[in-house]
Parts: sequence; structure tokens; C-alpha cells
Amino acid sequence: MTESASSARLVPVANLREFFHDALQSAFAKQRLSVEDQTEHYVVNLLTLFARSEALYEHTPTGTRLKPLAVMLAEALEAPSTQDRHRSLQRLGDVSLFIAGFFAPEFRAQAQSTSTITSRWAAAPTARLPSRTRAVRGGYWARYSPSLRRNSSHSSML
Repeated sequence: MTESASSARLVPVANLREFFHDALQSAFAKQRLSVEDQTEHYVVNLLTLFARSEALYEHTPTGTRLKPLAVMLAEALEAPSTQDRHRSLQRLGDVSLFIAGFFAPEFRAQAQSTSTITSRWAAAPTARLPSRTRAVRGGYWARYSPSLRRNSSHSSML
């Protein structure tokens, strides 16, 4: 058994919100970070919300799953109203932040070059994506990606 696996233990807590607040405060202190109260409140609420799997995953006819982020974006872009679009974009941001927090070490360890990312994006199949996503990939991406790749100061944005 590895050291981290042997030291992992289940910690009973009476209040999940307080647990996440304390854990976040500890992480901020360890990293010597400070954030606005609203930011701290947002992150604590997000962690508390997604502690319940039904808030993160969807029940579908094929089973419980996490909707792909690209599909969330496509649905937000095709939302029938501004309010629905904002709600969908907030959900996309919340889920993205939550997932990124879990996989941050893996993202750092497996960082890929911009050219690899752009080639994977360009090669990905679009047939099953909603029409708005195909338009974004075919139009905007084709128009702006060459100049972004040439301009090294923008490479980190991709």
C-alpha cells in the first residue's frame, strides 16, 4: 500500500460547508494566498453542491453520466433565451472549475503543446455536435487559429 493510500482515511463531519471552508482556509494559508470573501464563498458553495453526485451527474436512459463540457457549451450557445444561456454558461463554468480542481496535478503532469491540442481539436469528429458548435469550429476556429498559432504571445490561450 502506498503512503498516501495508507494515510487516507474517512473523516466524519457534522457540517459539510464548514468542512470545505476550513479546508479551503488551510489550503490558502499553505499556498500563502488570499481571496475576496465572495470568491471563497463561491468555492465553498460549489464544493458543497457537488459533494452530492446528483448535482454533478445526469440521469439518462443509458445511465448516470457527466455531460461533456463541449456539449454544455453547445447547448448554452443554442439556448432559447438570454437567461437560459447565462444559466447554462454558469453551469459549464462551475463544472469546469470543479473538474479542473480534481485533475490539476494530472493537467500539470501531462501538459501538451499548443500544436498537439489544436491538431486534436481540428481532427475531432463534428457530425454529432449541434450545428452551432460545428459553425464555431468551422468558422471562427479556422479563421483565428492560424494567427494565434503564429503569435507566440497568444499560444497559452489555446
